[in-house]
Amino acid sequence: MPDPNRILLHHLTFVPEGEEVLVGRPDTETYAVMPADGAGFLERLDTSTIPEAVAWYERTYRETLDVEEFLEDLRDLGFVRAPGEPRAEPAPVRPGRWAAALFSRPAWVLYAALFAGAVAAIIRLPAVRPTPGHVFFGSSLILVTLVLLAVELPLIGLHETFHVLAARRRGVAGRLSLGHRLYFIVFQTTMTGIYSLPRRKRVLPFAAGMICDALVFSVLVLAAAADDAAHPGLTYFGRIAVASAYLTALRFTWQFLVFTETDGQHLLSLLLGSTDLNGLTKAYLRSLWRSRPTRSHSERSASEHSTSKHSASEQRASERSASEHDAAVMRWFGPLATALVAAALAAGVYGSAGLISNYVSRVRDALRSGSATAGFWDATSSVLIFTSQIAVVLLLAARDRLRAARQKGRPS
Repeated sequence: MPDPNRILLHHLTFVPEGEEVLVGRPDTETYAVMPADGAGFLERLDTSTIPEAVAWYERTYRETLDVEEFLEDLRDLGFVRAPGEPRAEPAPVRPGRWAAALFSRPAWVLYAALFAGAVAAIIRLPAVRPTPGHVFFGSSLILVTLVLLAVELPLIGLHETFHVLAARRRGVAGRLSLGHRLYFIVFQTTMTGIYSLPRRKRVLPFAAGMICDALVFSVLVLAAAADDAAHPGLTYFGRIAVASAYLTALRFTWQFLVFTETDGQHLLSLLLGSTDLNGLTKAYLRSLWRSRPTRSHSERSASEHSTSKHSASEQRASERSASEHDAAVMRWFGPLATALVAAALAAGVYGSAGLISNYVSRVRDALRSGSATAGFWDATSSVLIFTSQIAVVLLLAARDRLRAARQKGRPS
C-alpha cells in the first residue's frame, strides 16, 4: 500500500541558473524555473518523506511552505508519478564516432584552416567572390532552380545534423523533423534534454549549425578556387559552388533574426543568462508600444534549429514575474536585439535585392518571348516551383492552426 507521507517522482534534473534552478523532466521535455529553496525542497522529497522534507525546509530557511500548493504544481508539471508507475529514466546517449570526430581538436584546426583559405581565395580571386549574379550560373532558370534545390536541401539538412551531432557530443538526444519558417520549408532539430545541461555546455549544440554553414561556405569557395585554377575560368562545377556559397551566406545572416527561433536567438539567450528570451522580446515590444515598463508573465519555452536552426520545442510549464535579472537584461537586450535584427535585415535585403531583381528580369523577358519559345516554359516551370513551395507552407500553417485550435478546445 502506498505511503501517504511519501511522494514518488520521475527522474529530474537540477541546473543552477543564477539565483534560481532550472528543474526538468527530460523525457517529456518539461522544465520549470524554481527558487533555490523550492528546488532544494524538491530534491529532499525524492529521498525523504513529506514531513521530513518540510521539517528540513523550515529548519534551513526559517519559513513555512504551502506544501499542498507546491505538490499540486509538481503534479501539473508531470514530475509526480502514480503508485506503480515506473520511474522515467532518460536513455543514455553515446556520442558516436561522427560526433566525436567532428568536434575534436584536430577538427577545429582543420575548420580554421579552411575558413582562412576561403577568405584568402575571395581576396585573391574575384571569380570566386559570391555575388547575386553568380546564382544564375546558366541561362535556363529551371536548370538553376532544380540544381540549387538539389544542392541546398542537403546542405540545410547538414546544418541541422550538426546540431544533432553536437547535442550527442554533450550526451543529449536529438532528432530531425520537417517544418516551416515564414514562407520556407525547413528542417528542424529537437534536442531533448538540452536544458538539463549546464549553460556553458549548451553553446556547442546551439552554435553547431552556424559552424556548419561557415564550414560549407569555406569548402564551396575553395572548390570554386580549385576549379578556377584547373581551367581557364569557372566550369559549371565552379559556378554552382559559388552560387551555393552565396545562398549559404544568406542563410547564415538570417540566423541573427533573434525575434524568431534561430541559432542566434538561442546563443543570445545564453549570453544574456536568460532562459525566457521569447518572453523578454514580447515584453520589450509591448513596452515600446505602450511607452511604459511592462512586466513579463510568459509560459517558458525553448526551441527545436532546428532550424530551426533546430526547431524545433522545449516547454516550460511555470509562469513567473520578471526577475530582477530579467529586468536588468531588458534595459540593454532591447537595443542589442534591435541592432542585430536591423543588421540581419539590411544584409538580407541587400543580398536578396540583386538576386530577386535579376530573377524577375529574366522571368519577365522569357514570358514576353511568347508561349511558342522554350524560354517561356522554362521560366514558367521555375515560377511554379517557387509558388508551389509557398502553397505547401500555407497548408502546413493552416494545419498547425487547426491542430492548435483543437488542442485549445479539448477539455483539460
